[in-house]
Amino acid sequence: MPVARKRLGLIVNPIAGMGGKVGLKGTDGMGVLKRAIELGARPEAPKRTMAALEVLVPIRDDLEILTYPQDMGENQAKALGFKTVIIDQVAGSGKIADERGFANNGEVANEGEVANEGEAANEGEVANEGEVAGSQIGLANTTFKDTEDAARNMLEAGADLILFAGGDGTARNIYNAVGDKVPALGIPAGVKIHSPVYATNPRNAGQLAAKFLKGEITAVRESEVMDIDEDAFREGRVTPRLYGYLRVPHEERLMQNLKSGSVESETAALDGIADRITEEMEPDVLYIIGPGTTTRPVMEKLGLKATLLGVDVVLDGKLVVADAGEQDLLQLLNSVEGAGVSDGLERTTGAPMDACARAGETEANSTDTCSVAGGTGGGYRESADESLASARRAQIIVTIIGGQGYVLGRGNQQLSPEVIRKVGTDNIRIIATRDKLNALDRRPLLVDTGDDDLNRALSGYVRVLVSYDREVMYRIG
Repeated sequence: MPVARKRLGLIVNPIAGMGGKVGLKGTDGMGVLKRAIELGARPEAPKRTMAALEVLVPIRDDLEILTYPQDMGENQAKALGFKTVIIDQVAGSGKIADERGFANNGEVANEGEVANEGEAANEGEVANEGEVAGSQIGLANTTFKDTEDAARNMLEAGADLILFAGGDGTARNIYNAVGDKVPALGIPAGVKIHSPVYATNPRNAGQLAAKFLKGEITAVRESEVMDIDEDAFREGRVTPRLYGYLRVPHEERLMQNLKSGSVESETAALDGIADRITEEMEPDVLYIIGPGTTTRPVMEKLGLKATLLGVDVVLDGKLVVADAGEQDLLQLLNSVEGAGVSDGLERTTGAPMDACARAGETEANSTDTCSVAGGTGGGYRESADESLASARRAQIIVTIIGGQGYVLGRGNQQLSPEVIRKVGTDNIRIIATRDKLNALDRRPLLVDTGDDDLNRALSGYVRVLVSYDREVMYRIG
């Protein structure tokens, strides 16, 4: 008797993450989405879903994918040759056009119009009634209700696992629909991801889903579904709220942790880090300062107002751009003489002790870290030239996400692969307190830029400034 195919529910929030590179901290609400598109935002979730599904291709003959129309999963599953069942048909609602306004050729009429074959309007135009060209987001009129309806229908259709792409809001929608009734797993695609229901990157999501569907992993863990208010987030206030728990297939090395916040005991360390960074600042260098409470004291030392959850750019002690998006950064970097000439982050792929030896260690241990004594740098020039013509190179200053360990790819998507390559990977300065590193419990730092080649190039041992006079070598996995 033939073995029954496993049923994998696939839900893609096609607009998830679109606000990241343009500095909007999310895409909740049609107004924000329209603004993101006006700023040049492109869909992130569909391609991240493809990366996850590619890992499942070797077992596609054993799978049946239940999904929603077009870029909510159908396009990605069919592109890779999976047996695909559109959920409307499973749920018995008849033709897709009956409930969703899709014509036979995939067009959407009037409200949220999508042209045939994904044809885009000129210049990626967004029309008055929320109309968005298909090449921009695919399923232009998708809402949280589509996500919740899809999840409920997949539960009713007997899905063995729901694989979904999005951010915290999408996870919340999945929880609202199915609770703990079916295992679920997230493909990280959103700007804000506090919930530990997501794999560390899309390929790991595919790997974990494959292991679960093949029965190699049977353990599931109740993991928190967290979300924050995006309006407050844009104003610099981060107050995550627990909404419930999803049952998630679990293998620790493949899953991200719950994001943690800073504590008052770190104040002295943060102050020392800020002193060191500002003393090292050189004239005619464009400093791209990432978001977070660890980087904020650097801006305060310079007498500048920081964008807590955005990227700021400083040249010669003056603020060049506040809350910069990817295109702002690329425009600035095109004027920098030395941008893009470097291709090697201060790292080594050798063992921790070897890394320490090359860095001139003063103390070492058998964990992923070793301490490196450090001095101060060249000096900060207070009289700054407002012109960018003098800029000779650029440097990115970033911190890690507490509890998760992400350096790039979470909350700082403005620092896109193109931006990072233009700056040069050896011009990335990582700062974090010892408390943040210790909270990782020896787990590696993480990068998820959306570019596998760049992720590999960034891996290895890197220097992390943890106080005024101390650096450690820590591994990016």
